[in-house]
Amino acid sequence: ANSEVHTAFFIECLPEIIPVLMGVLWDTKKEVTTAAYELLDIVFNKIDNRDLEPLIPALTSAMGNLSEIPECIQTLASTTFVQTVDAAALAVIVPLLVRGFREKSTAIKRQCCVIITNMSKLVEVPTEAAPFLPQLVPELERASEAISDPEARSVAQRSHEHLLRIKGKADEALAKKQAEIDAISAPVREAVASISKGEILPNFVVFLTESMCRHNIFAEQCGEVITPFIRTSAEEAKVSEIVNHLVEFAKQYAVTGAQNEEEDEGVDLLCDTTFTLAYGSKVLLHNTKLKLQRGKRYGLLGGNESGKTTLMRALAQGSVDGFPPRSEVR
Repeated sequence: ANSEVHTAFFIECLPEIIPVLMGVLWDTKKEVTTAAYELLDIVFNKIDNRDLEPLIPALTSAMGNLSEIPECIQTLASTTFVQTVDAAALAVIVPLLVRGFREKSTAIKRQCCVIITNMSKLVEVPTEAAPFLPQLVPELERASEAISDPEARSVAQRSHEHLLRIKGKADEALAKKQAEIDAISAPVREAVASISKGEILPNFVVFLTESMCRHNIFAEQCGEVITPFIRTSAEEAKVSEIVNHLVEFAKQYAVTGAQNEEEDEGVDLLCDTTFTLAYGSKVLLHNTKLKLQRGKRYGLLGGNESGKTTLMRALAQGSVDGFPPRSEVR
């Protein structure tokens, strides 16, 4: 559980880590560049996005050699993104896009706009994109005003408008989340301050709490993460008392699927999976829920060219993750 928390904290810091890391990839000292590339490998290992996996060598090379950025941008522009785009994926792509906007080539700037539009459509949680909007929105605004080619300029304008819509949703979500964080942090600080003589421990535990809240893991992992730090300043009995109090408080903010799980008890499920389906460069279904019971009959409805045949072919070929093979379906 702690490894998941550490990963969440690490990913949260990537918007600050990656620009600094790119700056030392071409350091004159070999030991510095070696350490930087080792850290870059760790970063890519934390990114769970199958669309980016085949691009990792190109991304790594372009980060260490700015002359390769145009070619890397072209590769990204020709990639069909179907996986959900999260903060980790954006953290390694956005710095390259920002560099791409500074290229003289109009074609490269246009491709940067296309990449932003394609990836932003797959951002399910607007707050994941929030740390990168202060960089991307001004770049798109400049491109939409300064690019001389009318077609490329219109592409930049559409991308800029799309990102502004995401910014509006992100701002609203962040305000709501901050209100929740404030409501949680106050009792946490009060509980920890009762055993601490100074402000260091309460401030640190509140920092952990806020980070867990941002990643929606406070309710599930509050006790495991906070206990070791409470233990440094309190006897075991007091530790249990405080942690149990915080865990009970955390349950108020838990989002569970208990009701749905109860409904599924005793039901023989054929599959319960979430998948994405694309045909060429067109994303037909994105993070779509598929839940089927054995013994039931299902129909598939949709307009022309909406992907019905493609979906059935993918199911028959075993291309949908989580759907059982033919031998189990019969």
